[in-house]
Amino acid sequence: MQRIQIGPWEIEYDREATRAAYAAMSSDGYCDCQGCRNYLANMRTLPETARQFFNSLGIEPEKYSSLGCAIATGEDEFHYDGWYNFVGQHPSGEDIRLEYTHKLTENLWVGLTTSLALVPEVIPEKQALQLEFSASMPWLLNEPKEECYQYREGD
Repeated sequence: MQRIQIGPWEIEYDREATRAAYAAMSSDGYCDCQGCRNYLANMRTLPETARQFFNSLGIEPEKYSSLGCAIATGEDEFHYDGWYNFVGQHPSGEDIRLEYTHKLTENLWVGLTTSLALVPEVIPEKQALQLEFSASMPWLLNEPKEECYQYREGD
C-alpha cells in the first residue's frame, strides 16, 4: 500500500490492485444516453494533471462506478456527480464524510468517503474507498442535443 494526501485525508491505496480491477471491468452496460456519452468525451480530454491523479490511484476515468444525469446549468454547460471506487483504506479506520475538497481542474472537484455504494464486483468491498466527484463540463459531442435538458437556476 502507498500513501497519498487527498484534501484533508491521508489514505493508503493499492494502485496495482486497482489497475487490475479496472482492467477486468467491462465498459459494456454503461448508459448510452447523450449526457453519459458527453461525460465520457470529457473524460477522454482531461488535462494531464487530472489524468495523472486518476492514474496515480489506478483508476481509469472512463470507467465510473456511478454517474448522475447531466443537468444543464447553461447553454453548453452540464453538471455531473458520481464516483469511482478503488482499493484503499483510511489508516485510522474512522469514517470519512464526503466533502469536495480536492480541486483537479477549474470545474472538477473530488472528495473521499468510506460510505460505499455500487462497488464493482472486481473490487473487494472490505478493501474499497469511494472517490466522489462534482463537475461542470462543456458539451463535446459532435451532435445536436436531442434529449430534454432543463436549465436549472439556483435552488
